Amino acid sequence: MLLANGLVKLGAEPSPSQQTPVPEAALAETPVQETNNWSVGPDVSACEERAQFYRSGHMELGAKFITRNPVIADAFRKALDFWKTQLDLNWHEVNDYRFCAIEVMDGNHSFDQQGHRLLPPAVVARSQFPEWGTFEGHIAVNPFAPLTNLEWYLTAVHEIGHMLGLKHNPDAKSVMYYLDLEGTESLTKEDLVALNSMHKLRVQTFDPVKIRVPPEKTDARTTWRTKEAGRSISAANKNHSVP
Repeated sequence: MLLANGLVKLGAEPSPSQQTPVPEAALAETPVQETNNWSVGPDVSACEERAQFYRSGHMELGAKFITRNPVIADAFRKALDFWKTQLDLNWHEVNDYRFCAIEVMDGNHSFDQQGHRLLPPAVVARSQFPEWGTFEGHIAVNPFAPLTNLEWYLTAVHEIGHMLGLKHNPDAKSVMYYLDLEGTESLTKEDLVALNSMHKLRVQTFDPVKIRVPPEKTDARTTWRTKEAGRSISAANKNHSVP
């Protein structure tokens, strides 16, 4: 669960002045939220192929993207390409809940089954865990969060890692570390051992794997303009990354 510090405390209801877009604040992740079991409200269907994440062998992941921010969808496509190089899986894009195993969805205006805000304005991204009884294959994102392309890519790799069963790693060299990723992180030996206990690795080795950062076709600090925000959201002055 990615959080923009300085906006709201966990569990507090944000005031109207704290609505999206998210201010450019330091971004960090709150690891205690890993065990915060959540389920999307009845207006959103579960991914019917989510059981693919329970497979110890080959996985075929249908991915559905319903975010208004094209930078986020592209980041998750690239992140799935990275995970395809590490695990025995293929992925393809789908538009139907019947065929998706993973859905990346805008969560800033959605609510969970208990009526709580799914993704408050201060939160950047939130993933479900397969071990939860309410697992539906969802990753919720805030489309207004002022992240760079690189930050969204690292966030996507990290959140998909959670969906593959990985927990936070206290090693700052790991992409599963809970804050301040800079693009130099790896899947550590501990990450790979954990993955191997749940899924089939492409290469049976536990040597650290550096996270490959895909080349950018445009400036990595792209400004995304949205009518809802009424202004440009730019991370041009940011000098840090998030998990």
